Amino acid sequence: MTTQRTPQSVEGTDSIKTQEPLRRTEQVLPEPQQAIDPGSYLIDLATGTWRVSPDLYKIFGIDETSLRTLDEWVELLHPSSQEQCIEYRSQEVSEKTLIDYQCRIVRVNDGEERWVQGLEHIEYDDRRNPVRHLGRIQDITERKRTEEQRLLMQATIECLSEAIFWIDPAARFTYVNDAACRLLGYSREELLAQSVSDIDPSISVESWPAHWAELKQRGSITCESAHRRKNGSVLQTETTVNYLQVAGKEYSCAIMRDITERKQAEKRTQRSEAFLRQVIDINPNLVFVKDREGRFTLVNKAVAGVYGTTVENLIGKTDATFNMNHDEVEQFRRVDLKVMDTMQEHVISEEKITDAAGQVRWLQTVKRPIEGEDERVNHVLGVATDITERKLADSRLRRTQYAIDHATDCIFVIAQDGHFLDVNESACRRLGYTKEELLTKSVMDIDPNFPQATWNTFWEEFKNTKFLRLETRHRGKSGETYPVEVVANYVLHEGEELDYAFVRDITERKQAEAALQAFQDQIRQMQKMEAIGELAGGIAHDFNNILTAILGNAQLATTKVASDHPVQPNLMRILEASDRASRLVHQILTFSHQQTLPRTVMALQPVVNEALDLLRATIPANVELTLTFDAATPQVLADATQIHQVLMNLCTNAWHALNNQSGKVSVSLAPVRLNQPLHSLFATLPPGHYACLSVRDTGCGMDADTISRIFEPFYTTKPVGQGTGLGLSLVHGIVRGHEGAIVVDSYPGRGTTISVYFPAAEARAYEGEPVKVSPAETQGRIRHLLYLDDEAMLVELVRAWFEPRGYRVTGCMLAAEALDAVRANPDGFDVVVTDYNMPGMSGLQVAHALAQIRANLPVVLVSGHLSPTAQAASLASNIKAMVSKTIMWEQLDGVINRLLNTPQA
Repeated sequence: MTTQRTPQSVEGTDSIKTQEPLRRTEQVLPEPQQAIDPGSYLIDLATGTWRVSPDLYKIFGIDETSLRTLDEWVELLHPSSQEQCIEYRSQEVSEKTLIDYQCRIVRVNDGEERWVQGLEHIEYDDRRNPVRHLGRIQDITERKRTEEQRLLMQATIECLSEAIFWIDPAARFTYVNDAACRLLGYSREELLAQSVSDIDPSISVESWPAHWAELKQRGSITCESAHRRKNGSVLQTETTVNYLQVAGKEYSCAIMRDITERKQAEKRTQRSEAFLRQVIDINPNLVFVKDREGRFTLVNKAVAGVYGTTVENLIGKTDATFNMNHDEVEQFRRVDLKVMDTMQEHVISEEKITDAAGQVRWLQTVKRPIEGEDERVNHVLGVATDITERKLADSRLRRTQYAIDHATDCIFVIAQDGHFLDVNESACRRLGYTKEELLTKSVMDIDPNFPQATWNTFWEEFKNTKFLRLETRHRGKSGETYPVEVVANYVLHEGEELDYAFVRDITERKQAEAALQAFQDQIRQMQKMEAIGELAGGIAHDFNNILTAILGNAQLATTKVASDHPVQPNLMRILEASDRASRLVHQILTFSHQQTLPRTVMALQPVVNEALDLLRATIPANVELTLTFDAATPQVLADATQIHQVLMNLCTNAWHALNNQSGKVSVSLAPVRLNQPLHSLFATLPPGHYACLSVRDTGCGMDADTISRIFEPFYTTKPVGQGTGLGLSLVHGIVRGHEGAIVVDSYPGRGTTISVYFPAAEARAYEGEPVKVSPAETQGRIRHLLYLDDEAMLVELVRAWFEPRGYRVTGCMLAAEALDAVRANPDGFDVVVTDYNMPGMSGLQVAHALAQIRANLPVVLVSGHLSPTAQAASLASNIKAMVSKTIMWEQLDGVINRLLNTPQA
């Protein structure tokens, strides 16, 4: 194994001076030896044989008998070392040489690469040819590795940007790296000639021992200080000094960093932070940063003010420390985590926060995620605006706007030229426009009474008075016009003349006024009719007593005069005239609502058909009489005879209104449902279901004055002798008795329609109970009749009428006299007949008093007008029958006979 003569290793440069252990082999290699030292070898070039020590086999990891030739040994080298070995052999020269080399081998047994160092002596023959190689090889793998690590460490230290100083206990520099030289501006030699106090003004020669003692105690010190460069400038540094012991010697290793820029950056940062602090503190909004645990890492004074603390006290704390409202804190926490987890900005238009005083404030908050240096989002930035005052103002404004929009009055803000600047919802709803549509319009568009010229005149007056109240009419989008009351207020707002107008729809008020006027007219008419009715009723009542006497005496006279007596015709004429007079009295009493008949639930169509059949036989052929009937017409509670009279009178008047001309009389019967009260001339019907009987003619019609009087008794527009004026008054009385109403629609030359409304029947009317007749306790003796009336003539007439028929009659003109007679002899009377209208004590009261004396004494009540009140009261007394005076002589005898001869049920 030959190499070049130069002291070069196979794969690198190494100082021979560092290889002293190998060089000592020169003492054992000059002459061939029979025995080989450990790690040594002998190559005989002449024979090509080897002699190798056993240790060399171990270094190469081979068996002692496995290799013998030079080439086989060369193959054990690393491929890179094999190439170098061939190169060295070719460079051998014919002279003695000592070769020092290093190479890599590959151990056979484990394949491990190792470093070896050899020292080889080459012997030459006389011809200067190499004949023998003697060498020794040593495994330097571990030393090689240590050297490599040292070189790497040294290279690393030299490459560092930090300045490295090795310092001995005397404060002298024993080693410095290139960075230290560059940092301080010295060469290495210059710097190694300095001491610590030369570059650090803060450490003097006198203070160094104390520094060294502290370093030994602490082991490591990091500090910031100012160092002086060669040029005299000062730089800021951060130095970490470590105390070390190496090979029994004490050192300190100082690592120095130039922090001048950092310090400047820190100052800039501090100035920026101070500026930022001023900015966020002067900001009235709440500015804060929280970490993932909800702790404040940055807040401004606004946040501290809400929570009643300081900025410093808030840092590191959470909302829960200062806010006792758990729900609010949890809501803040949920939103914060959502912003960080989703990495998306979140805007909260309104959220509540309870301040230190326990008051609720409203915030509008924007929260944004903050990404850290590790690219993770662990903080959230929040900026919240306190909108409490605005919210309260908005709330007040909304309440005001709500009140304005829901005000019953329409509100307009009007410019000087009449255009609308603002309107409320009521105005939009009433006029039928949207707000956008209405704001494009002006007063002239909705008020027909205010064209442009009128508006200009109005405005001049308005400016002077500052306030006006007027009534006008507005026109809606649909074209509907309606009356309004306007209250206009002149306002000068920011130099602009405005009209704040409050408009009230007075349709209902006008309708109410009209209804009130109609009602007052109705009341006056009703009062007039009531007065006339009372007068007519009073006259009819008194006349009825006289007529009853005439009829009674005439009938009594006919029984006493022979049928062929010359006076009989005169008596018959008296009876005929009295009968006509009786019917007239009946009509008057019906008009005055003093005559009633029992009513039953009935359909109107049969009565109407019957009446029209009768009318068709009497009206002229040139008059067309028609009927329209709706099958849904409800039944009514009515008296058929009176309904018949109503229709006959109405149709007769309609026929007469044609004035002997051809025309039409149309009758209709239909159901009507009233959703609103119906106001007629004499009555007001409540809402409900009704049957409407209408008679329409194509005649001459009537004016308003005539309509107002047509129902007065004895009022007629017919010539003298052609009408009594009682027809429509009879209709009026019957309809009132049926709780109905009459509506008249007429105009001169356009005919007349009279509609009669009857309430729909809900149940069958009470028809009374069968009359309970007293037993004939007086059989076998003359029946005793007690008659009570304040008219002496009628008392005598009753005595004259009933005594010939086998009755004993006691007549009284005073109620007390009659009651005394019964008390004196309670069983002495069989029946009592009493007038209803008695002075002092009515016939009804007399009947009640008699019931106290003798409960089973039957009483018959006689009256010129049997009112519903009297009939209803009689059902609860001992009154067994009621008889009208107009037919008293026809019925009274039969009624008394029935009472006295019918056994009690």
